[in-house]
Amino acid sequence: MRRLSGTHRRAWMTGVAAIVTGIAGAVLVVAHQGAGQSATVPGALTASVAESSWTPITTLTAPKWGGDSAVISVDNSGDFLTAWSGISNTNPNCQSQTQIRIRFRTGKLGGVEQLTPCGYPSTSFPVVATNASGYSIAAWIFNPSAFAIQARTISPTGKLGPLLTVTRKGDQANLVNVGISPTGQALVAWHQLSTVLNSPNSILGRFISPGSKLGPVMDIGGATGQLPSVVFDKTGTATVGWSAGGDQSVARRVTPHGMGAVKTIFGPPYGKVSSTAYGTPRLADDSNGDTFVLATADTTVKNTRVEHLLYRKWAKSGTLGPVITLANPRSTLSVTNIGDGPALAVDGKGDAVVAWDSALTTVTVNHQPEAAVWGRRVSSSGKLGPSVHLGSGFLPKVAVDPAGAGLVTWQSGEVASPYPTNIHGRRTSATAGAFGPLLEFTAVGGYAVPAVDPAGEFGVIWVGGSVGSLVQARFGH
Repeated sequence: MRRLSGTHRRAWMTGVAAIVTGIAGAVLVVAHQGAGQSATVPGALTASVAESSWTPITTLTAPKWGGDSAVISVDNSGDFLTAWSGISNTNPNCQSQTQIRIRFRTGKLGGVEQLTPCGYPSTSFPVVATNASGYSIAAWIFNPSAFAIQARTISPTGKLGPLLTVTRKGDQANLVNVGISPTGQALVAWHQLSTVLNSPNSILGRFISPGSKLGPVMDIGGATGQLPSVVFDKTGTATVGWSAGGDQSVARRVTPHGMGAVKTIFGPPYGKVSSTAYGTPRLADDSNGDTFVLATADTTVKNTRVEHLLYRKWAKSGTLGPVITLANPRSTLSVTNIGDGPALAVDGKGDAVVAWDSALTTVTVNHQPEAAVWGRRVSSSGKLGPSVHLGSGFLPKVAVDPAGAGLVTWQSGEVASPYPTNIHGRRTSATAGAFGPLLEFTAVGGYAVPAVDPAGEFGVIWVGGSVGSLVQARFGH
């Protein structure tokens, strides 16, 4: 596998997701890359975030606290839910506890809420999801040595549901993801480590009702050691995607009442062995309930590994569209960069923005390879826009609102240099395929994650400063 998948997996090294207008100015000419073509990036090389209606940097962690593994989601009212692993700088018995904070549309910040008490075994890698009405779910790995998953529901006003242990006694889970339906049904999906020698690992899942009632554990399918993807459509059907041992990229539609058949998106039929290594699929749904899938495929040609970035539509009806190759990026995997892979977001009509990073073999900084971030639009019919060089850096993320307004974020710097790095971004349009001027959100930070509400209000969250320091964010449109 090329890289670990998921939201900000940096700590894994130690323990193991308004139409662009006004784009003007200088033009940057960029070269051919991968399966794309030469393209231009309109706009000046750097634009001031302050001039673009963004707030100043907001520190979300409380005084005398640090944080790590920051994530963000947003509802239709523009209220952002932020979460991270909080680390007390004064209390040694309060290390790595899951914390949340709401940033309201008005700009007001709610207080920091701690989902797990001090003195509790440590937690790590929180994930969050929020539906249109503001009902949210947060989950995390509890006591990594015990491999358990815990979760709490969160009301639109910030009221917390009870602390739930989602995994069963004896389960061993090391990766978790979540989604939430329009009615507030949450799905927690995790990677389950097999306790039987030579038996495959699996993807398990469990629904949590709006009243915090746990449903039965579901065996969704066999898997490799990567983070599962979870999305919901407007009818409340969830789609879960995962890599089946690297032999296929697969997905399955799931409701509290049952599961559909496992669908092979890329690769040979489910259960067959493949000589190509397929990564965990990234998923996004449009307003019709069609699912769009992005995954990597690694092949070996004349003893040289070649990576392909693949894209495909899985219609609500069950029909699969043609496989589209978007690019042939070069891996950015390094000792200090366990990447999250390519990024995908889709608007309400099914127009998509895809972003990925690719190592530059001809450019080095301090004898380390530099990487480039690329973006590309894919229309709902599968028509490709040009591959556009967005800037130097790696770990891209994408957010797109239902009307097509989007934002790509990434961190700049050497692939093998985790800190300090800049957080950069460009606005984009899934409708037009345009990319705006380069934005800088902070000069010191890493692992940025964006979110956007239906009105085109964006939030970008990151970990600022050195490893394990402050969680910070900016908001704007």
